[in-house]
Amino acid sequence: MTELRDGFLYHPDGRSPNDQLKRLVAGAHNLALDDMFSTTRQEAQGATIKAKRDHEKALERLILLKATVLRLEQAIEDAKEHEVTVIDAIAQFDKTGEIDDILVPECNALLAAEQQQFDSADAPSKAMEIDAASKQVNQKLGKNWDISDTHVDEEFAYITVKCRRETPTPSPRPAREDVIQKVKQAFEAHRLAFVERVKPARLTSVIVGVPRAP
Repeated sequence: MTELRDGFLYHPDGRSPNDQLKRLVAGAHNLALDDMFSTTRQEAQGATIKAKRDHEKALERLILLKATVLRLEQAIEDAKEHEVTVIDAIAQFDKTGEIDDILVPECNALLAAEQQQFDSADAPSKAMEIDAASKQVNQKLGKNWDISDTHVDEEFAYITVKCRRETPTPSPRPAREDVIQKVKQAFEAHRLAFVERVKPARLTSVIVGVPRAP
């Protein structure tokens, strides 16, 4: 049996649009099997799919936003009712001198101000601890190591270190303009071959009626 050559009926190295585009750029395409514009068509279809997916995500976010709006509207109503309750409790206090639990403030602004004062007072200590920890880590770092980030919280000091890679990158990253230029040149070089190729005829099936017995 005659051995079928590579690309006679199929491409063992891949049939995807990008595989066909690689063969087109390399000049190793097969007119009978490869599609000159398969990658372009796939990119167009991918853009449509992405737009539909983004639209669906936007609709999901819209539903969440509508739910959030409804929740906030209910929160406004609850806050108004709470305000009315506080006003009634104040009026009750003016009459009886009784302090209802609802009249005790939550002190959020006071707590925030005290926390800010605490952070301001603790800032010099944090700076000193960061400096001391950085010096200690620097003494133990080896060649090509450096401190990348430092910060502290109420309990720990964090020192993040980094090391420069010793192995160089394999090759510079290809520029998009260079790749597009190569593809454009391949399109110009092979366009006549694809236009003049003999396209396979469409095969159609015909259902033949079964003759009836006389």
